[in-house]
Amino acid sequence: MLEELESPRRSRRAADAILLETIASGDAAQLAVQAAQCGHLVLSKMTLHRAGSAIAELRRLNLADAQLLDTLSLVIGQRLIGRLCAGCSQPDRRDTVRRALAAALNTWLGGHPVNLRQADPDGCARCAHSGYLGSVLAYELIEIDARARSLIASGAHPVELEVALLSGGRSIWERGLKLVAEGTTSFDALKAAVRQPR
Repeated sequence: MLEELESPRRSRRAADAILLETIASGDAAQLAVQAAQCGHLVLSKMTLHRAGSAIAELRRLNLADAQLLDTLSLVIGQRLIGRLCAGCSQPDRRDTVRRALAAALNTWLGGHPVNLRQADPDGCARCAHSGYLGSVLAYELIEIDARARSLIASGAHPVELEVALLSGGRSIWERGLKLVAEGTTSFDALKAAVRQPR
């Protein structure tokens, strides 16, 4: 594999996809960069809480900002959240949940129908008495466009990246809140799966 990547005869137009299971070490990060610089599409995962943290983690693994700007094109963060059982979920009238949604309802979630639900603590036979049946995906993505490149080049902190690139309903937490508002999942399930921003 390395001989093939280092071959001068290898064309940059060859866009073979390479799946690197996990980037968790400096060696793995350098291998991913080398493959990307040779024209390959490199797909990998990192165990992090937020998409914005990937930049800081790659820096910690000794990748230079120039390498990130040259090779990184997209960062996706995702979490599976329990889907409420349609057979036994109940209306959720808790003030804490309504307060958590209030700011979103006044901005990016405004006009969205609200149908807050929560799991029945006893569940039903259909959901094996868990209150949940299957999962639903909440995600966030950072496209490394001109704006993101400018922020990375300036050494922006992950929180700055998130505020600049994942506002207005695009963060994993906010997408989860939308699922809560429409009654697909509960606020409790969202908090269990996604770290609430400060």
